[in-house]
Amino acid sequence: MEDIAITVEVCNDQGHLAFRDGANEEAAKAYNEAYTLASHIGFRLALARSLRGKGAISDTSGNHEEAIELFSQARTTYQECESSVGVLRTSISLGRASYALGAYRKALLYFEEAKIQCGQGRYPNEEAEINARIGDIMLAEGRYEKAAEFYERDLQIVSVQGTERARAHALRNVGRIQRLLGNFMRAEACLQQSFEGFRKLGDRRGLGRTLGQLVYCSLAQEKVHKARQAVDLLADVIKPLRSEQESAIHAMLEGLVCRHEGDSQKAKNLLERSLRIFSAEPGFYTVTCRLELALAFQHMGKDDQAIKQLKQTIKEARELKIQDLEQKSMNLLKKLDKVEWGRLLHASRGSTDGFIKAERIIVGTVVLEVREKEPYFGLDPDQFQHTVNSIFQSLEARVLTPDAIVGQLRGGTVQVFFGLEDSVDPPSALKLAESFFDMVQAEHGTLCENDKLGYAAAIVVGDAVKGTFGTPERREFDVYGASIDKARALASAAPDATILFDEPTFRAVSDDDGEGVRTEITWRGRPFEAFRIKPKSKEVFRGSLAQPLN
Repeated sequence: MEDIAITVEVCNDQGHLAFRDGANEEAAKAYNEAYTLASHIGFRLALARSLRGKGAISDTSGNHEEAIELFSQARTTYQECESSVGVLRTSISLGRASYALGAYRKALLYFEEAKIQCGQGRYPNEEAEINARIGDIMLAEGRYEKAAEFYERDLQIVSVQGTERARAHALRNVGRIQRLLGNFMRAEACLQQSFEGFRKLGDRRGLGRTLGQLVYCSLAQEKVHKARQAVDLLADVIKPLRSEQESAIHAMLEGLVCRHEGDSQKAKNLLERSLRIFSAEPGFYTVTCRLELALAFQHMGKDDQAIKQLKQTIKEARELKIQDLEQKSMNLLKKLDKVEWGRLLHASRGSTDGFIKAERIIVGTVVLEVREKEPYFGLDPDQFQHTVNSIFQSLEARVLTPDAIVGQLRGGTVQVFFGLEDSVDPPSALKLAESFFDMVQAEHGTLCENDKLGYAAAIVVGDAVKGTFGTPERREFDVYGASIDKARALASAAPDATILFDEPTFRAVSDDDGEGVRTEITWRGRPFEAFRIKPKSKEVFRGSLAQPLN
């Protein structure tokens, strides 16, 4: 049995090495042998590794649906073996495959799951990639400010703990998003550093992509001569690659420069040539090139041809779910033909009658609990009402942040969600709970001192389902999930002035395992391990100490 287990690991290693070297057939053979032997002896971890390897081969070959199926089986097996590293890396693989299919929301879900497994600083390479991938999703959805946040986090991590290649990629991403935000000085500086990094590594593809972004950045500032220099250099960079795709990208970029130089006819010819190549496998470059072709037609005074190309661009952008290019195309169409713009705008909205389709998400739930230590806090009903209302008003005015959404407010319990629309940032959830504690101490501390008021919190990040639920006459938006129920249970079980977390959430908010105290509670009739922290209280001066010096 032991000899077979060793053979399984050797086969998996051989598969990994062959896949890394591009020998997919040899890799598939090794992974299949590992899978067969691991199944025979019940070696679950090795089985999961072989499934993940087979999924990677399918993903590389363009069989993304098959890859997702294999990755899902691998992740389930890793979860059964309680291998957090396996779950982390397989979730990233699932996110990549879903992104390749244009399923951005599903990809975001997988990357969020991976982020929970990552924790704070435990797996810097994976954490950096997750931030970059989420940035890509935010960019595709046209949410440039959010994309910039994630790209900057990626750059921050790889600048300290990453490779030179990873840093060059991160710099290019930051340069691109800063260019889209109009911060051209920052964009140029990052792109120039990215260029130098790829040049030092001898990475021609990396150089080519960075030069492309330098072309866009220069043209956005009307620096046509600099853009021409970049596009001419790009021709020398990609020539040894002998790639039809790279040549098509170069022709498209040269078309952009020609249009800005005033030669729209040459621009049109170059863009049409590129579009024929891109259309063989529709994707981001197909939509980008068609949009640029529409601009060339507009520059030539052929508005009818421009409108035709814009309509096709919008159609393809919607099919591929590239929302930022769809929005750019819609804005241009509005200037040329408001009737067509209105028709396409209406078609995109449809009729929902207040119905929001259910969607699986990763959500951060913060439950804040204000509790009585004596009946009605030892106060008369009017005073009790005033106290509770003032706490909630202070919460709304001083504690809640724009990314925090209040879900329910019942019986002294406030439920706050992070990540209903954006990516979840667990440290932001912790910061909100700590701010709530500081606010209660500062503004309602006398009640605490008299043992009439207690407060606690719980934070859980996990999966849930959001959507509208109810009868057609009375539908309400709501969020359902075990993670939300768990947060409520933890808040109820938390001692006064403490915050309880489940283990994955605690890992995501803390880089110090010694910071939290392990504790056990009962949830749904079973013992459950949680982590408790007590935020440092700030001393609040009152009386003469609270007065300013004269």
